[in-house]
Amino acid sequence: MQQASARLRILNRCMSIVRALESGKVQMALVLTLTDQSQLATTFEAMLSPFASATPDAWFVRIGNEMKALCHGDSALVCAQHRGHGRHFSADAPELAAEMDARCGFRDGELRFPDPTIDAGLIERRRRSVDAWTAAMLNDVAGGGYYGSEFYNEVAIPFKARATMALAVHGPEGEVMLGVNNERPVLDPLSEDTLGLLALMLPAFRAGFEMLSRLEFSRHTLATALDGLAEGMMVFGLADSRELYRNGALIAMLADDPEHLVVERRILQLVRGLCFMKRGRAGERLRAPAVLDEIATRRARYRARFTLLSSGIFSRDEAVLVAIEAPAPRLPSAPTLTARYKLTKREAEVALKLATGASDVDLARMLGISAHTVRHHTENIFAKLNVHSRKALALHLLNGESPRQR
Repeated sequence: MQQASARLRILNRCMSIVRALESGKVQMALVLTLTDQSQLATTFEAMLSPFASATPDAWFVRIGNEMKALCHGDSALVCAQHRGHGRHFSADAPELAAEMDARCGFRDGELRFPDPTIDAGLIERRRRSVDAWTAAMLNDVAGGGYYGSEFYNEVAIPFKARATMALAVHGPEGEVMLGVNNERPVLDPLSEDTLGLLALMLPAFRAGFEMLSRLEFSRHTLATALDGLAEGMMVFGLADSRELYRNGALIAMLADDPEHLVVERRILQLVRGLCFMKRGRAGERLRAPAVLDEIATRRARYRARFTLLSSGIFSRDEAVLVAIEAPAPRLPSAPTLTARYKLTKREAEVALKLATGASDVDLARMLGISAHTVRHHTENIFAKLNVHSRKALALHLLNGESPRQR
């Protein structure tokens, strides 16, 4: 009983230290080797530089590796909620991440375990607002039992995660946890030095994640706006010409064109040209020129406009926004119809009116001929173009097709 009370006092002291370090009300002298001090500085730099990595996942991998080196861990694991679904991510322990995905989930933005012992520890940790913690701390907060739990024996031991040290931050979709796992604890998971080290890293992790969240929010806001446009939109990274986004209007537009690859290749070619031109004289970046280009296929003539986006609007670096529109195809001229389909001058004139939806009565009035004559011209036109309706005639003329074989 006395031993349990003493351990509880140590735990409460450790949690008080973590809260005090997080709030900045107290400073603590950690006993670190020169190597560990250097690694701590490298970890801080990585955590404060989310835009130095190509993607959020790449940033998590980088800071996980740095934190793992500092804490002498075996693997790093990220737990987060993304677009309403729980997600566990690990570059060096994918089997552990998959097992966590199968067993754990998120509720109201909070990681929840089916194991009541671990879940109780997490709930108490949140209640006490402690965001730098260890599995040993959760075990004691929840009253013990972690080391005899089903999760510990079926997941932690087989996947070399007997000891865990973790940081938690809160983002737009809920909490995000970055943990380092050890097969056997190198550091005392309840020592003041261990918890103090975690608390020192927490502000840097929190600041980096907040910067990353703001970029993701900006990107999501812009993507939502572009999704609502009728005009086709694409975004490319200016540094590597990698496509980052295309909206639904463009997907639908190109799906209707058998030669959509011609359009896509031309756009990529122009984007790459901008990439090569992104630096001007004396290393100065070029201003955002409004580049206009026309791309023709047999189905349509597309107009593409290229505009530069500043860093941080859609990606960590500058990006290229491409707006693509396909103007409605035009009907050919009467002389073209005469030459292409061997129509008479009057038949060509009637064909163009039919393609615009004019009725027999309208045609008779506009051309000063009888309805009977209109029907006669219509029959001849349909026969020469091998179509059977006004809609088919319009599509035939708009597509610029040659006469069909009978």
